[in-house]
Amino acid sequence: MGLVTLPYTLVNGAPNDADQLMADFNAVVQVVNGSIDSSNVDDDSLRWSDMATGSNGLAAGAFSAWLSASPGVVTPDAFTPLTLGTEEFDVSGWFNTTNGRFTPQVAGYYQFDWAASAAAAMSVGKYWRSVLLKNGSPLKIGATLEQAGINDLGSSGATVAQANGSGDYFQLGIQASGAVAPATGATLTYLSGHLIGRS
Repeated sequence: MGLVTLPYTLVNGAPNDADQLMADFNAVVQVVNGSIDSSNVDDDSLRWSDMATGSNGLAAGAFSAWLSASPGVVTPDAFTPLTLGTEEFDVSGWFNTTNGRFTPQVAGYYQFDWAASAAAAMSVGKYWRSVLLKNGSPLKIGATLEQAGINDLGSSGATVAQANGSGDYFQLGIQASGAVAPATGATLTYLSGHLIGRS
């Protein structure tokens, strides 16, 4: 493919307008001809494509982790963070299986989905619920379920949350009014998320 040339005619414009328009056209020509670098593509776009190891940055921050080791019976009524020790995937390496924290390294908005199940039935009238913790404090609470029969309880939730890209971190937590341990397993107690847009 040969070089692309763009016909250009300025109507009712000042010379500096022409210079600016020609610069813009030249940038387009360079891109079409395969010469893409920081001189003709916005630097912000270059950073975006290099930001994660996923497909051109589109999978930035994507992770999914689950509870593989039970912490034992949780303290009633307390918001208890869980250490999700096994990852299904962690594209950008921002999830820490040692402390169960997801610490985004890009300021923006993140989609989170989670679930937490009890390992056994609770006493009738006791509740069980999951919670998304931000910096150790409850940010959003999942569905609250009250024990009425003999089945184990499970709670799930989803939200979009903002992170500053440096110190903010997120964890899966639980709160229960009775003594019970959370269930382990990739389908029972998990947290997943990904970046949906920068701020």
